[in-house]
Amino acid sequence: MKKILIPTDFSENAWSSLIYAVNMFRKVECTFFLLHTIIMRESSITNFSNNKLNTSKEKANNELIKLKKNAENIKLNPNHKFEIILSFYHLDDAINFTSDKHEIDFTIIGTKGANNTIESILGSNTTRVIKNIKQIPTIVVPNEYQFKGLNRIVMLSDLNHTMDDTLLVPVKKLSEDNNSKLSLLHLSKTEKLTDNQTEELKSLETILSKYNFSFHQISNYTNKAQYVNEFIEEVSANMLVLIYYRNTVLEKYFKKSLTTTMCQNLKTPMLILPNKN
Repeated sequence: MKKILIPTDFSENAWSSLIYAVNMFRKVECTFFLLHTIIMRESSITNFSNNKLNTSKEKANNELIKLKKNAENIKLNPNHKFEIILSFYHLDDAINFTSDKHEIDFTIIGTKGANNTIESILGSNTTRVIKNIKQIPTIVVPNEYQFKGLNRIVMLSDLNHTMDDTLLVPVKKLSEDNNSKLSLLHLSKTEKLTDNQTEELKSLETILSKYNFSFHQISNYTNKAQYVNEFIEEVSANMLVLIYYRNTVLEKYFKKSLTTTMCQNLKTPMLILPNKN
């Protein structure tokens, strides 16, 4: 049984990400954990009466119960179960705690669909989640995106970091469940791979040998995000996989050009794999 965590603020965006998740795993036995967090600043706690605090808890709990009933009414799979969790941690801490406790397979979270900064596009909570996820793969779903199958998954790699078998388990599981093609996209200023990159590619070809795997390289590009989006559209991909390395080039991409720009035009869900190193 898969265990899927769905953070919610009871917005339409959060509902859309829940619908996406239920459809993605419509053929799989799953438990969906619906997580809502209430955060109170310490400075306001002393002035916050017990009655008001209890009212806030009760309201949130009632919303979770209502959301659970609405989710159960979707009825795509009789083996889908829904559980509710009300937390008083920051969202990223709540996700990490819940993931450890319930052995979560994926977190699925929606975007805000705004503009300019990555915080306004993803929402500050989603941004914080991505930067602080410890071990759980996170799928970021574009605003109002409808699940259209998962025929092809594109993985983006510079081939300078090791993508070992353990790291790729979530990708392989999704591919197995959906019979997805896997495409590795490498962006490079030069056409020739270094010796280390060649070895990494050989390793990936071995790890993914039993999958419908293909390698693609784009050289002499001018805009990374533009070429990635064009490739996704060209091959009709349904998901882009990024690996989040702390204090490395990809983190700089996240803060600056690549992921930020892609989120501004996000049309395809992104699976973000946290590297534990």
